[in-house]
Amino acid sequence: MSEHPECEKLSSAQPEYGAILEFLEWMGGLGIHRMVWAQRTNTQTCVGSTWDFNATCREGRRVLIDTGKDTGPCGSCRGTGEVTTTHEGWETFGGSPEDLVQKYFGIDPVKLEQERSAMLRALQGREDGS
Repeated sequence: MSEHPECEKLSSAQPEYGAILEFLEWMGGLGIHRMVWAQRTNTQTCVGSTWDFNATCREGRRVLIDTGKDTGPCGSCRGTGEVTTTHEGWETFGGSPEDLVQKYFGIDPVKLEQERSAMLRALQGREDGS
């Protein structure tokens, strides 16, 4: 096994790596955004139905506002006290073009930087005569 596997992956990916990166940066310069389909789930404490002005939800129970009378399980959360909503849609891909290309070639950016730093320290040690 190589001492610097991520550096070797990067080296063996050339010249395709550079061409893909240049293309993605060109697209960004034109204002073209990379998008991903995302699904987000949000859970929050139930407050009851927005249409039910006479009651609120307290720990999964429908309680009348004016009298405080418990009228049974809340219809919004079905007695759980929490409402979960799911939203789907397109979102801008947050990574840089380089992040995307590294992912495509299976290069771990953290390990790559560690390998580069280790190689630099080794070279600096040799130049100092160590």
